[in-house]
Amino acid sequence: MNLYQYEFDALVSLLFNLGSLRKAPLLKSKLNSGDYAGAADEFLDITNDGTTGLVTRRRKEWDLFNNNVYDSSH
Repeated sequence: MNLYQYEFDALVSLLFNLGSLRKAPLLKSKLNSGDYAGAADEFLDITNDGTTGLVTRRRKEWDLFNNNVYDSSH
């Protein structure tokens, strides 16, 4: 899998918080198949009942993965 640094960084942030890709099988599947846009959209579904802070974090990780926008306010 070839990733840009910002995509890698977004995944590290997500996985540090999530703990394992086993908790996100669709994300793993899309990454492995090369569907990076679909994988990024999975970020927004990994919110554990939608707590405000986690939703914000996932949006910022999504923005980093898609747009190379580093924002440490999450």
